[in-house]
Amino acid sequence: MRFVYTIELSLEWVNSPLFASDRQDYKFHSEVRKYLDAEQNDELDGYLEEIVSALREVAEKPESGISKKKSRVIQFSKSDAARAALLITQTVTVGTTRPKSQAYMLSAAIVSIYSSFETFAGTLLETLYFRRPKAISGNPSISLNEIVNLSDRRSIIKRIASRQAESELQEPITAWLEKLTRHSGISLPRKRWDWHDPWRHICALSAIRNCVVHSGGRVDRKLVDRMSEIGQKSAVKSEGDLIELSEEDIRRGIESCLDAATRLCIGLSVNQTTSEPWSIDSHVESTTESKVLHWIATLQWDLIDRKQYGIARMIGSCRPPLSDEFVRDVDVATWSSLALEGIDYSLDGLEALQWNHRASHLHKYALLNRCDELNGAIVQAIAEGHISKIDLLFAPEYILIRKCLGGRLEDLRQGWEINAQQEGAGAV
Repeated sequence: MRFVYTIELSLEWVNSPLFASDRQDYKFHSEVRKYLDAEQNDELDGYLEEIVSALREVAEKPESGISKKKSRVIQFSKSDAARAALLITQTVTVGTTRPKSQAYMLSAAIVSIYSSFETFAGTLLETLYFRRPKAISGNPSISLNEIVNLSDRRSIIKRIASRQAESELQEPITAWLEKLTRHSGISLPRKRWDWHDPWRHICALSAIRNCVVHSGGRVDRKLVDRMSEIGQKSAVKSEGDLIELSEEDIRRGIESCLDAATRLCIGLSVNQTTSEPWSIDSHVESTTESKVLHWIATLQWDLIDRKQYGIARMIGSCRPPLSDEFVRDVDVATWSSLALEGIDYSLDGLEALQWNHRASHLHKYALLNRCDELNGAIVQAIAEGHISKIDLLFAPEYILIRKCLGGRLEDLRQGWEINAQQEGAGAV
C-alpha cells in the first residue's frame, strides 16, 4: 500500500520569504532523521529531493507563463521514512502572510471564510445528487451533444449533479441552506429569524460578504434587508457607514462555518447512505460514517497542533453519541482538546469504555493523567511496533501523551540516541 501526497505549488508562494534559502528547517529535519536508520535516511532524503525539485521547477518558470501552478504526485511507501517526509513537508509548507492593513485583512478573512463554506456546501450537494439522483427536484435536462461526449451513465449523472448544485448555490443562502439541512436530517424553524446558530450566523456572514465584495464594505439596503430577514437588523449600522469587523468576528465566523460543516457532513453520511434501488451505486459503503468521523478527527488533530483547542473541541461536539461504548478517534481528539484547553471534563466512565482502537490505551492513560502507566505502555508499544518513535515525538495525535510524559519523554529520546550511536559504532 502506498500513500499519495499531491503538492499544489504556486509561483507566488515559492518566491515568497517562506521559501527563502535561509529558512531554518534544517533543525527539524535533523531531529526527525535521528530516529531513522541509515537506509530509511536515504529514503527520506529521496522524498525530500523530489519535493525540492518540484518547488524549484515552479520557481524557475517565467512569471508570464501560461500556468502558474504545478501539480506533482510523489509516491510514499508505507514506512517510517514516508511518515517523516510527510511531517517535514507539512512543517515547511505552513506559513502566514499578514497584510499591512488590519481592516483589509479582516474583510478578506470574512470573504474567504464564507467562500470556503459555500464551496464546501456545493461539494456536499453535488455528492448527494450524484449518489441519490432522485433527490434532485424537477426533471433536469442534458443536451444530446453532452451525452455523446460523456462516456457512461455515471458521467452523465455527475454532470447533472454538478450543474444542479451550482444552480442551487445561485439562490439565496437561506434557500439552499434549508435544502442541505433537510437532507442532513436537521430541522430548522419555519421562520428564519427563529433559526439558531450556526445557521443564522452563516446567513449573516453571507450578507456581510456580499456587502464587502459589491459595496466596498459600506452598509447598503440589501444588507439591511437580509439582516432583517434573519432577525439581525440591530447588528447593522446605518446605510452608507463602513462595516466594522473585529478579530472576534473572524473567530466566530470560523467556528460557525466549521460547526455547520461538521453537522452537515455527519448528517448526510448518516441519513443518505442507505442502499436504494435508484442509487447510482448498487451498494453504498456502510463505513461512510466512520470515514467521515476519521476525517473530522484528522482535522481536529491539525487544529490542536496549532493550539486551536476551542475550534477542535467545537467540531468534536457535533459528533454522534458513542455506539456500544466504543471509543473512536474523534472522541479521543475531542477529549484531548478539552484537556489541553484546561477545561474540566468528566472522567467518570472512561475506564469502562472499549478502548480497542489504534494505540487507544496510551490515550486513555494520558486522559486519565496516569503518567507512570503511560510511560511503561509507551516503551512496550514502541518495542512491539504498535507506534513509531517518529509519531510519538512529532505527530499531532500524541500531543497530550507527550505532555503527560513530561521529562520522561526526554529520557526516552536520549536513550534512543545512545542506542543508535552504539548500534552505529558496532556496525563499523
